[in-house]
Parts: sequence; structure tokens; C-alpha cells
Amino acid sequence: MLDKPAGETALQHLLDGVGQERNTSFIFYDGDLQGETEPCRDSLYDTRQQIFDSSRKPVVLLPGGNDWASCGLAQAGSYDPVERLDFIRQLFFGESSSLGQTPMNVIRENVRWQSDGVAFIGLNAPAPNNHYLSAGGRNGEFEDRSVANAFWLEHAVETATFEHAYCRRHLAG
Repeated sequence: MLDKPAGETALQHLLDGVGQERNTSFIFYDGDLQGETEPCRDSLYDTRQQIFDSSRKPVVLLPGGNDWASCGLAQAGSYDPVERLDFIRQLFFGESSSLGQTPMNVIRENVRWQSDGVAFIGLNAPAPNNHYLSAGGRNGEFEDRSVANAFWLEHAVETATFEHAYCRRHLAG
């Protein structure tokens, strides 16, 4: 949706429409805050963060590859992708809550939350191929993220299993 500035208006209308739905608990936005050819400027991220924060419903955001991995492309401004990832982490994920006017608690680095007894999890594994680089040497960003994602999944399963067992024990007892 946000592949060009015109998408900002469409996103705002979508958030406004969903915000009026009574049976919607939250909105999940699965990455790509920008198009691959849009420059990865701070001001672009700031504007889009303000749009998400205007939502009446909590918005859980997961970054996509265009949000940082493709920032190194010339048409995106030749930014350092890892620096851009650090910037969006600070801007969008600095708090342990979602975006929106009525934020809900979420657990970060990736994202994990519960709503109506259901556990949700999101992982940062950008395309293409989790941002694996074929150049020689250590592929630290890819390797670190792969280890972190595996740990995150394992911990999410353990937490959901524990909480389910805890709830069953207390409801039955």
C-alpha cells in the first residue's frame, strides 16, 4: 500500500474505516512502509509513523525488506541498510506497545502479543532470502537474525504452552 506517497491517503482511509469496526481488536501491518524506489529518508518514516499513530485501533507493525534492506539501492538513496534498520527500530519499536491512539502491549524485538486468548508472533525475515548476502566472509546480520528468530519462536511456543496450561489449571480448579 505504501509504495509511493499517494498510498498515504489510502492507508489513512483504511485505518479510519477499520477503526470504526466494533469487532476488530487490532490491525497488523506486514511491512513495506515504503516502495523500493522511495528514498529512505527520516522524514518519510516520520510521516508514515504519524499515520499509524492516528489509528483508533492498535497497529502492530512488522518491518519489510523495503523498509531497510533495499535502502542500499541507488534509487532508494544508497543508505546503509543496517543503519536504516536501527533507525526504524528506534522510531517504530522503541516502546513495548503497538502504534495507534489506543496502543496494546507487545513484546519486541520481533513482535509477540495476545488477543482474545490467541497468541500471535511476527518475525523479521526480509526478502529476498532473509537478506542473505552471497559475498564472502561472515554474514553477521543474516546469521544473528536467524539465531534470534529461532530463539524467539522457541520462547513464543514455551510462553503460549505455559499460559495455556496455567489457564486450564485455573479454570478447572
